[in-house]
Amino acid sequence: MISNRDLEAYIVELLAVARFNDYAPNGLQIEGKQQISRIATAVSASLEVIQQAQAFNADALLVHHGYFWKGEPAVICGLKKNRIAALFEKDINLYAYHLPLDDFPLWGNNASIAKRLDLTVAGKVDLVWCGALTNPMTYAQLLTNLRDIYGQQVQGIMAHQSPIKNIAWCSGAAYDYFEKIIAQDVDAFITGEFSERTYHLAKESKINFFAAGHHATEKDGINCLGEHLADKFNLQHLFIDEDNPF
Repeated sequence: MISNRDLEAYIVELLAVARFNDYAPNGLQIEGKQQISRIATAVSASLEVIQQAQAFNADALLVHHGYFWKGEPAVICGLKKNRIAALFEKDINLYAYHLPLDDFPLWGNNASIAKRLDLTVAGKVDLVWCGALTNPMTYAQLLTNLRDIYGQQVQGIMAHQSPIKNIAWCSGAAYDYFEKIIAQDVDAFITGEFSERTYHLAKESKINFFAAGHHATEKDGINCLGEHLADKFNLQHLFIDEDNPF
């Protein structure tokens, strides 16, 4: 068991939260009961996730995508009101960790992509990680490998047919970083989402592009955080994996 504030302080230090200028607050977003013995983790704090956390009798819900994003309406109405009311109903603490969890070097989202693909990390461009495959693959082989890893449809843009060795990757919606990595010596870029312009950037830069799903590429980090906290503080942990193909 651990207090809600002590849990927040531990995670903030562990993930080096102060290093990041993020789009939403990292840490305890909605305060619930003071003592925590059961935690649930999930990618996003949707109503379905909160209801599953309630059924688990969770004292805290830890997510990658929480609330209070820059630019969103500040009022608590409609869907946001329903979600927050569900948290208050069972006095559940809500914690959210966004960019710090993407970039955490041990088992964050980008580190998990590297581990799943057996990538050697060579450096970073902002939040994008760069490295090399231990065994180069063709476009078709990497596409199949990603589909097997994430268990869902993966969107790809084939810009060349040469073997893929050097790769840039970033979980989630990192397609806006594409132009920044064009100057890097990479054969492919892997992220979660894509936009219409991604097609043209891939074709013209001759860099193969793969979108493996925003949700899918960001499951590992929050699950690993939950497992780590459960082991360290003797907590019960449930990872809630919504069926979200996007």
